[in-house]
This record gives sequence, C-alpha cells and structure tokens, in this order.
Amino acid sequence: SPELTLSLLKARRSIFPKDYNGRGKAASDEDLRLLLEAANWAPTHKRNEPWRFVVFRGREAIDQVCQATIEGNRAATDAERGGQTFDEWFADFQDNGIGKKWSRCDTLISLSMLREAQPGKRLPEWEEVGAVSCAVQNMHLMATSLGLAGYWSSWNIAGRDSRAMAALLGLSSEDGDRCLGFFALGSSDKVGKIKCGRGAVAEKTRWVQ
Repeated sequence: SPELTLSLLKARRSIFPKDYNGRGKAASDEDLRLLLEAANWAPTHKRNEPWRFVVFRGREAIDQVCQATIEGNRAATDAERGGQTFDEWFADFQDNGIGKKWSRCDTLISLSMLREAQPGKRLPEWEEVGAVSCAVQNMHLMATSLGLAGYWSSWNIAGRDSRAMAALLGLSSEDGDRCLGFFALGSSDKVGKIKCGRGAVAEKTRWVQ
C-alpha cells in the first residue's frame, strides 16, 4: 500500500561501522541474495543494467579490499592522497580505516558501473551512475525491510579509483568502468533506533499549472 511504502522509505537509515557492535541481526547468504535481487530491479535507460557487484564476505575477503586500497594509495601521489605522504596515510588507514571501520563489517559489496554494459550502447555517463544509485537505494531499502544495518561508503578515493581496485573488481579503467564505493553491512542493535527527519517537501517544490 502507499502507506507501507512510505513507511519503509522513511525507516531507511545509514548505520555506520562504528555502531556495528555484534548485538543485532547478521546478514545471511539468503539476505544478501535478496539485497542483490532488489538492486537488480532498478530503473535503467535502454535496459543497459550497468550495475555490477562483488560480494566480499568475512574477514579474509574484506582484507582483499583493504589491500587493494593500500596498493592504490602506494601508487598515488601525495596530492591524490589529500596531501599526506604514504606513510602518514597508511598509519591513519590502519587505525581509523581498518581498525575502526572495516574490521567491524561482516560484508562489503562493491558498487560498480560498467561504462558500456551492453555492446554498442554507450549512454551518457550520468545516466549510468544514476542507474547504479537507484540500484543501491533498492539494496538499502531491502536491507531496511530485513532489519539489517548498512550504508553506502564512497570509500577512499585514491584506493577506489586505482588499478589495483579495478583488477580486484574485474573492471576496465580504460573502458571507463568505475567503482562507486561499497555497501557495508554489519550487526548492530541500532537498527530501528536512529531518529531522522526531513525538511518539508513544500519548501523544495514549485507547482506549475
């Protein structure tokens, strides 16, 4: 019903790894399949379906993402690392990245866009980014309905956009494929307890008749 749909939309929350405390529901393999199936039904111009996902399940798998991030930053310039030397960045990533965020996650799902998902169909890039974004919203809404904690991380830019990450995810940087971040999932008792609001939609809308 419209009421239930709006209720689900209003219930969606980004729950961050700092709150993954192991005291909530952990995502099962079947839960993850439902998230991916929901994502697969996003709107897409010319049915291009540019979204691609890789599911990293468990500590060893997530470590592969972290290692690709490290290698990407090792190859980057100080400017690309936000002005930090590699050693400065690495120490921070070990503490605030792996230590306080990614080690708390049960699952990371890469969120990627193929630039030409269907041969001969090279659409404007913003349309394909928009399609992947819709897929992520579907994923997040399904997570909400399942009582799972998750959020879309845009990730570390130098690592996300690196050749090492592209190789891990099976992307072609030369063709214009892009990783748009990761959907992080973990167990948290904060699900359903985080308050949020929105400004009135009337303040953001004009009607022309």
